[in-house]
Amino acid sequence: MEVAIVTPSSSLDKLKCSSCSSYLSYFPIRVCANNQNICGRCVSPAEEDSVFQNIAFETLSQFLKFPCRYANEGCAEQLQPNKVPEHEETCPFKIISCPVKKLNKCKWTGPRPTSLHHCETEHRKMFLTEGSTAMDFSSDKQSHHLIKFENSLLIFAKTFNPLNKIIQFEMYTTELEAAPIQFSAQVSVQCDETSLSHDFVTTNFDEISLNELKLDSVVTAKTGTLKVTILEAVVDPSRVINLEMLAVLKCFRCSGYAVPPIYYCITNSQTLCSDCKPTHQRACNTCSRNNSNRNFNLDRMAEKLNYPCKYQANGCAFISSPSEIKKHQLVCELGDFECPMNEFDGCAWTGLLQDLEEHVGKCHEPVVTSSSNLTKQLLPGQMNCDIFKFSSQLFRMVCLKTSEGKHMWSMQVIGPFKEEYRYEIEIVDPKERGRRLLIRQQCGLLTKKEDLFKNGNGFCYFLNDQIGEFASGHDIGFKVHIFV
Repeated sequence: MEVAIVTPSSSLDKLKCSSCSSYLSYFPIRVCANNQNICGRCVSPAEEDSVFQNIAFETLSQFLKFPCRYANEGCAEQLQPNKVPEHEETCPFKIISCPVKKLNKCKWTGPRPTSLHHCETEHRKMFLTEGSTAMDFSSDKQSHHLIKFENSLLIFAKTFNPLNKIIQFEMYTTELEAAPIQFSAQVSVQCDETSLSHDFVTTNFDEISLNELKLDSVVTAKTGTLKVTILEAVVDPSRVINLEMLAVLKCFRCSGYAVPPIYYCITNSQTLCSDCKPTHQRACNTCSRNNSNRNFNLDRMAEKLNYPCKYQANGCAFISSPSEIKKHQLVCELGDFECPMNEFDGCAWTGLLQDLEEHVGKCHEPVVTSSSNLTKQLLPGQMNCDIFKFSSQLFRMVCLKTSEGKHMWSMQVIGPFKEEYRYEIEIVDPKERGRRLLIRQQCGLLTKKEDLFKNGNGFCYFLNDQIGEFASGHDIGFKVHIFV
C-alpha cells in the first residue's frame, strides 16, 4: 500500500490554488510574485520565468490524499498527487465542453454524466433518425450526425465527391467517454434497388481515421439513403479470459489458477501451483523422490493466456498476463489478509485490507506502538512483536536475541508492497555518553515466523560484543525510524 495521510477537509481547504481554487494536488506547485501558490493546471509557458517551484510544499504534500477536483460533481476518490493528473483526465465526473462544440460552437460545459442529456435536448436535430439519412449524390457538402448507442455518443461525419462517386466518412466517440472505447459498425448506401455496405471500427475523438467507399456501382439516381448501424462494442483482447484453457491450469490442491512455474504430481497426473508444491512434495511419496516436476509445456501455454486476479470474488477486476498478475496480486488492495499476529497469539482473523487496521487497533492494542522509542527485555530464543504505523501503512517488527548472542530485528510491510520502505534501528546509550549504534535495512514482505531471520528477508542484527555496553541486563533501549 502506498504511503498516504488522509487529512481532514477543513485543513485541506487551506491548500488551494490561488488561480483556479482547486486543491494544490497537481504538481508542479509554483509560487508567484505575490507569494500565492499556483497548481500545475494553471501555470502557462509564458509565466514560467516569473514563478519558482515550491519544492518544500511538494516534498511534504506528496504523502497527503486530496479529494478529486470533481468531488462536487460526485467523484469520491481520494488521491495522492502522483495519481492526480491521470485520474483527472479520465474521471467519470470530469467537467467537459459540449461534445459537439467544434461543430456548432456550443458554449455548454458540465460533468460527463450530464453531457448526453444536454446533446439529446439541445442538439436533437443532429441525431440520425433510426440511423438513416438522405443522400444527395449531386452535392459534395460535408455533414455531421450524432448517434447514440447504449450510453455512448458517437459523431458520424461524411463527404461525398460527385465526380469520382467516393464517399469519405469517419465515426468516433466523443469526450463523453472516460476511457477509449471502440465499436464495430456498418455503413450501407442504397439507391433505387442497389445497395453497398462497408464494415469498419470506430475510433476515439483524438484518433480519428478516414474511411472510403466507392459508390459508382450504386449511384443510379440523384438521391439515395445512407444508413449507419452500430453492431457491438469491440472487446479488447487483453481483457479476454479463456476459462476453458485456464481450467487445465487449476491446481488440484488449492483450486487456484497456476502461473509459471507450473508443476505436476506424477502420482495423480494433476497440475500443481508453485505455492502448493513444497507442502505437496513433503506429503507425496512419488514427488518427494524427484527434485523438480516442472511442466514446461503448461508454462508455455500459460504465457499466452490472460489471468483474472485471484481476489476477483472480493471485487478486483484486474486481468493480465501471468507475469503481471503475479506482481498485481502482491499489491492488490482487495486481497484476503490474515491477522499479522496469527503466529504469535493464535488470532484467526481474516479479512480485507480496509478492515485490517480496525481489527489490529481493537484486538491487539497492547502491541500497537505509537512511539519510536522502545525498551525491550530480550531473552534468548524469545520473539517480541510490535505493530507500527507509518503514515497509513502498517508494519510488523519482530525482535529476537539468539542463544549465540545476536540481537536481531525484522521489519515487514503488512499488506500490499508498492513502495520500497526502509527502516533503521538506533541503539540508545543508557548512560547518555553521546554514543550510539545505527543500522539500516530494507523492509521485507510479511513472512512466516519460522522464516523471519533467514537470508534475504530484510532483517538486521548487532553482535553481543557490539551491543554489550548499551544493554542494561536483558533490557535494551532503541529507536525505530521507517522511511521511503
